[in-house]
Amino acid sequence: MPQALDLSHQESEASLEQQLPPLFTFHVGPAEFFTAMNHQGQQAFPCQLCEHCTPGLFKHYGDKMAGSCWCSQCHQNGECLDAALIEHYRKCGIDDETINGELPRKRWVSRNVSFPGMYQSIEDIEKTYQSVFEAAQANVSKEHSA
Repeated sequence: MPQALDLSHQESEASLEQQLPPLFTFHVGPAEFFTAMNHQGQQAFPCQLCEHCTPGLFKHYGDKMAGSCWCSQCHQNGECLDAALIEHYRKCGIDDETINGELPRKRWVSRNVSFPGMYQSIEDIEKTYQSVFEAAQANVSKEHSA
């Protein structure tokens, strides 16, 4: 049976401020992102990642693509990237300015910041923001015909 920690008030306060390392890590590569882009259900690997967990993604995509939410790797609240969602938008011909201004940049919608809320699949996002996707498709068609 686990024993309770015997900490002073100061030690317990300090431990609350300490960032704990993740219990497990994922090595997310291009194959996993491709799978995520074509998968309608909830992802088996972290889809929203903070700068602490994946600094390379933030260097690649920039801070403008991040959305305020919880990191599905370390569970901290803050700015996170959903690279598979961003790449899906780009694959549909949507530019970064439109992604940043008109589309959700995360698939988890949290009603309470302390825990995850509702999951939006890529299909749900396409239905909700149908006009944005249609406009992007029209632009792509226009560019190909020119």
